Amino acid sequence: MVADSCPECNAGDVDSNLLVWNSVTGNESPSRFDASWEFVECPSAFRPNPKSQLRWKTGSSQWWLGLQPTNTRFGIVSITARRSDGNEFSLPLGGNDVGFSFWFLSANSFFDTDQYPMTIIVTNTEGDTASGTVFSTSEIVANTYLDLDALL
Repeated sequence: MVADSCPECNAGDVDSNLLVWNSVTGNESPSRFDASWEFVECPSAFRPNPKSQLRWKTGSSQWWLGLQPTNTRFGIVSITARRSDGNEFSLPLGGNDVGFSFWFLSANSFFDTDQYPMTIIVTNTEGDTASGTVFSTSEIVANTYLDLDALL
């Protein structure tokens, strides 16, 4: 299991925890290791939910939110938020200062409270989409989950 990505690595490089490293390399000293890898679908027995979810990051509120895709089979390439008036905003993927596994939307005119429900649309590397709906700001609660309508 891949533990995280390596910001200082090149495209295609993977950074893992020590347990994974030792099982792959036979307990070699940590370093760069030339190997090949590929994405594989997670067996259904390991999935905690039959559909994908988005976790609200700690600190998320009606003014700022961070979303972390969970229970996905493939990588996520985009997350878009659509207000009830039809306006859409793409959420950028976080970086060093906010977290590489979270997608963010900051306070701006997007958060007019009269523009709910808000639909969150998630797209994976295969081009498949799933969505979930937030009906009011009271549903944006840190460390809770928004259920999506499909497994990505």
